[in-house]
Amino acid sequence: MKYICLTIPVIFLLAGCAVTKTSYHIQAGGSWGGIIEDTKMDAVTGATKMGVNLGVHPAVNINRRLVETGLDFLTYNQSWMYFDAGENYDGKRDLKFGELRFPLTYNFQLFRDSNDEGQLQIKLGLSAGYILYHKFTDSGTVPDYTLDNFSIGPAFGLSTIPIKLNDKLQLGLYLDFVRVSKVYKDLYITTDNVGNLSNIKFGAVLRIH
Repeated sequence: MKYICLTIPVIFLLAGCAVTKTSYHIQAGGSWGGIIEDTKMDAVTGATKMGVNLGVHPAVNINRRLVETGLDFLTYNQSWMYFDAGENYDGKRDLKFGELRFPLTYNFQLFRDSNDEGQLQIKLGLSAGYILYHKFTDSGTVPDYTLDNFSIGPAFGLSTIPIKLNDKLQLGLYLDFVRVSKVYKDLYITTDNVGNLSNIKFGAVLRIH
């Protein structure tokens, strides 16, 4: 319910307003994160490697209010080590998976430019996701798991696009963060805040208008 409530301001902005301008943001860079493990449990330790992200985001300027949506592809690479003599677990699980995410944000614009978009944008909204593929490789003895491909949760981001290449193209940087619903469960996922998916993505953005 709290996620649905966050969309109400966006729906209000869209209703009865005429689209004045649309620009397209092409994004490419790195990502850091994955499934959150329980670091307080001695039986499980983990390691995370950097992934990649690619995205295309239309940004719709509605009466000087900017709403951004789009499609992102992200990859994840994690390893978990299990050692629990009581449960007879002693092994490793490598987690590699790719995900599509669908963000919807309202962008607060600071320092507007000639294209009526802020040179610095603060983004707040929602992100829905779907795990497109996964490859979990086990060695030794590890617990069974279940995986939910769908997730949703709040999104926060920053972007700045200060470099003007020509009348149609601008170049800049972005930083986006999401922490969404639980996607993974096993014997050691025992609290509400673990098993969820979290990531930070960052990189270069090309704005076409």
